[in-house]
Amino acid sequence: MVDFSGNRVPWLHPNLKWLIAFTLAASAVKFLFAAATRGAGIAVLPFLAIAADAGTVYLLWRLLAPPTEASIAALIAVALSPLTILTSGVQGSTDAVMTFFLVLAVLLLERNVHPALAGAAFGTSMSFHLFPLLLLPGVAAWLPDIKKRAMFSAPAAAVMLAAFLSPLWPQPAAPYGNWGISRLLGWLSAAGFAAPDELFHAAGEYIIAGVMAGAGLWVKRRYPGSPLSLRIALLAVFFLLVTPGFGVKHLAWVAPWAALAGSEAAMLFGFSGMVFIVSVYNYWSQDWPWELENALDKPPWSGVIIGYELLCYASLVVLFVVLKSRMVTPRSGGENITGRRSYRSAVRRR
Repeated sequence: MVDFSGNRVPWLHPNLKWLIAFTLAASAVKFLFAAATRGAGIAVLPFLAIAADAGTVYLLWRLLAPPTEASIAALIAVALSPLTILTSGVQGSTDAVMTFFLVLAVLLLERNVHPALAGAAFGTSMSFHLFPLLLLPGVAAWLPDIKKRAMFSAPAAAVMLAAFLSPLWPQPAAPYGNWGISRLLGWLSAAGFAAPDELFHAAGEYIIAGVMAGAGLWVKRRYPGSPLSLRIALLAVFFLLVTPGFGVKHLAWVAPWAALAGSEAAMLFGFSGMVFIVSVYNYWSQDWPWELENALDKPPWSGVIIGYELLCYASLVVLFVVLKSRMVTPRSGGENITGRRSYRSAVRRR
């Protein structure tokens, strides 16, 4: 088999069969969850999300080619992540599809495929959720010149505009105050210091948009030799750490990128996310099977669930630190999941 750059990649790495087997097993478990929570007659509804998860694992395998024991272990951890089993199998939302096209766009760019094709994939990702739009400054900073930025941005904008004009575009706002910085500011407000919380509640989305743009440019300046995949992984985790609005399914936006941090960090995030999501689902539904249709009408979770939330948030901090340690700086070659001093894509690109 030949990859996008013409390099030969073996069809079946000695450990690749395990990755395929675990990916199929995880897909089967997701279908079982769908049947248990939705009824066997409509268990096919989450099929798109489940297929997207499996496709994303394949794209990550191509992104980390040639495969090594470390990369295969990390991919297996992502394929078996209980977090995505819950979000795709139970909720069956479009978040997995958005992530698939985002990873596809990154792969196409790193493999020097025409920027227009990557832009179309990126625009398709944005047509499901606006989250990739916050990563656009980081992508634009990685591209080497204005011409390629225009070739990437034009089809991305065209696809997004087509989605914007469709009746399916409106998206509900994520609840405020139940995660991260907004949770902390809420506690400060309850203690009598309400000004920061009021400002973040009123203008948080604009503040974060500016912060994400600045972060994309900072990564370019601080880590000029780092590959796009690591930059996007770092920025995606950073967004979840600072976002003012949050829904538990948003954790699925980061889950695939955990493969770039290694199997240990991926498993830590996957299991802490699972504990948090299960506790939230139980709170929303009060009992099994989970009925999540009216979840947004429930009061914010409290008590021990906040403790699970903080543990999940802490695992994201660990993920961020590990990803940052793998970035390539001018003074050090960096080290990544493959065990090499730098990504082949970074060397080839720069």
